[in-house]
Amino acid sequence: MEYGKDLDYLSEDLQKPTILEEKERIVGSLSSRTLHEKRLVRQGKHSLKRILERVGSDSITTVIGIIDKVKLTNNVQKGQFKGYPQLSYTLRIEGDPDRYKISISFEKVKSGNRIIKVVTVSNVQSSEISRPGQRRSEQRLGNDPRLEEMWKKIKEQYKKD
Repeated sequence: MEYGKDLDYLSEDLQKPTILEEKERIVGSLSSRTLHEKRLVRQGKHSLKRILERVGSDSITTVIGIIDKVKLTNNVQKGQFKGYPQLSYTLRIEGDPDRYKISISFEKVKSGNRIIKVVTVSNVQSSEISRPGQRRSEQRLGNDPRLEEMWKKIKEQYKKD
């Protein structure tokens, strides 16, 4: 399937709270910047592309803002199988005026611990982490040298992992 298979049977009383508990176990009381620097919350290549397209960002500030949103999520909308070893979960913040939906997965790293990988960000209506007036659906690297530099850093980091 192109978009994966939705898991319609996640239980409200056991499975959904367990997903939120695992997210909380990983993020704890750490700041979003610390979570990013320690690579406890990571962005996949697809999510970085979607963040640039949908939020219109050109700085690490937006990535930190997305991690802020991940920390605040308190509702599991659905689970999904996309052909990877781990499932992905779409999380939301109840009452979020920006109406973010953030899909994450829990991945094991070399140490045996789990991290949160942001799979994608969608349904962004407006955002305080977007620059005013910047609502483009697409961002070209050639148009902004700062984006090109950010992509180089991202590629280098993925080579290390």
